[in-house]
Amino acid sequence: TQTQQMTNKEIITNFLDDMLHISKQPELKKSKLNINEMIKKAMDELPAEIFFNIDVQQELAGGLPDILADFKRLKQVVTNLVKNAAEAMGEVSGNRLVVRSEQEGDVIKIIVSDTGKGIPEEDLKHIFDPFFTTKGKGTGLGLAICQRIVEAHDGRIDVTSKMGEGTTFVVRLPG
Repeated sequence: TQTQQMTNKEIITNFLDDMLHISKQPELKKSKLNINEMIKKAMDELPAEIFFNIDVQQELAGGLPDILADFKRLKQVVTNLVKNAAEAMGEVSGNRLVVRSEQEGDVIKIIVSDTGKGIPEEDLKHIFDPFFTTKGKGTGLGLAICQRIVEAHDGRIDVTSKMGEGTTFVVRLPG
């Protein structure tokens, strides 16, 4: 029961932190960072069991310039996108998760792509709305917070999805 109380306390604390993050513009602690190092750190910190039965690939472009950004906040974005992708593949076979970085002109892109079940078209227009969720346990704040963090970096986050084929999130950041 004490362990259960701790878990409930952690759940409540995380929810309140999410509420604070969504209710105001995130404060950024910007410094020069290497996108690839941030992606590797985010992937390394995720529990291995979420990748059970998933072919995980990192396709990180060489020679990317450092950008001025908040390491911790961008790592939170990558972590959330990867967790969502892994969860989306829980019910399908042939699971493949790709995390990619690339440069397109002055823009640095982080791409998280999965071969999960996809997102229904009617849900796509709402996935960045606070409290919108299709998960039984979710709060519906994760993607809304991701969008706020990316926009605070003067960037943009987009999603494309096809039912039965998967979903791709693209984070575009100024280089």
